[in-house]
Amino acid sequence: MATKFVEFWLKTISYIYPITLHTTQSNHHETLEIGYQNGKKVLNTATTNYSYGSLQEVLKTGLLHLNLDSKIQNILVLGMGAGSVVQTIRENFQLQMPITLVDIDAKIIELTEQYFNLKKYKNIEIICADAFDFIKQTNQKFDVIIVDIFIENQLPTIFLGEEFIKNLAGKTHQKILFNTLIETLSDEEFIKVRNTFQAKNIKTKVIDNVLETNRLLIIEKI
Repeated sequence: MATKFVEFWLKTISYIYPITLHTTQSNHHETLEIGYQNGKKVLNTATTNYSYGSLQEVLKTGLLHLNLDSKIQNILVLGMGAGSVVQTIRENFQLQMPITLVDIDAKIIELTEQYFNLKKYKNIEIICADAFDFIKQTNQKFDVIIVDIFIENQLPTIFLGEEFIKNLAGKTHQKILFNTLIETLSDEEFIKVRNTFQAKNIKTKVIDNVLETNRLLIIEKI
């Protein structure tokens, strides 16, 4: 009871100013911070929100454009953060298909298990692996793939190249949601990624200026 009372007040105060619960680092991030912002428990790095804050709203916008329904058999998430996309799929969309989450950062996975209780959702698999290697090596195909891969606020260039895009396109039956940040990915780089998908006879759609920070690419197999 006391814990719920404290949590209530932390959430309430966080509408006025952010509350920090825990700060650590990993091999990939100098700062990983768990705290409350605007009434939500969030995972942040030194430069950006990683889960349960603005990022969750960005991906929710993308998922709405994917027209998810119960016919979707499985979903792959590359770059899980703390797994807020799982909460969105399970609670907002009321969908229960298996979700596989891949993240390279073991510390983020540890923090997710400690603070965000993803285990309350069924049919979840978390894999600690490099997303580039995973998508290259897996034999499994997924109906939907969500690409949300950032180190701080940078999308590593290896995930913009033709090899990754070719492998990615070959591992989905239907659709891909590809998240980018406007401030760190130039228009020219974004257009190049889009053109690479289109060259493989794949239909693309751009959702621009999401929350004035993100640009989403929706990829659909023809």
